[in-house]
Amino acid sequence: MLRSGNFEIDDIQVLSPLRKPILGVDTLNTLLRERLNPHTQSLTFQNREFRLGDRVIHVINNYELAVFNGETGIIKSIGYQADKSVEVSFPHQDVWYSIKDLEQLELAYATSVHRAQGSEFPVVIMPVHETLSTALNRNVLYTAITRARQMLVLVGSKTALAAGIHKDMTLERNSNLSLRLKRHSLAYQKTI
Repeated sequence: MLRSGNFEIDDIQVLSPLRKPILGVDTLNTLLRERLNPHTQSLTFQNREFRLGDRVIHVINNYELAVFNGETGIIKSIGYQADKSVEVSFPHQDVWYSIKDLEQLELAYATSVHRAQGSEFPVVIMPVHETLSTALNRNVLYTAITRARQMLVLVGSKTALAAGIHKDMTLERNSNLSLRLKRHSLAYQKTI
């Protein structure tokens, strides 16, 4: 098991507010995989490579497999069969994925702040840089920071961090929900 200071590598989660830029989830996953899990036994499906030992995340609810959105695990076996292609070890069970189910898996060395909502990790590392400024705001920073149980490492620019802290993205919803509730309430009162 790899260690970094007093933490296991599995205790550390990299979060990014975006998927596509140079410091986004997709690029970070590629770079981290090359560093932490260099070429081992693998299976390629739809231009996506799954390697033995990869950290992965399940991205939809699958009641048949009893694996749900946001669960992370480690690829334990590569099977090369249509019904047993990749075996993932989750904390509560080991699951074989068929070829058709592989689209439900993504790399999870890095994940988005949004996807990490509701989770906690001993250590969170997050890039904070001007290239991420479109998504850096107070709410995203708060969510990322509160995912860390013991240690938070922000890597990047103090200027980008300050700009994100001062950017309040409280959304005003235009759903007309309160108007609809009032109408429903008035209609209900008239029927009584």
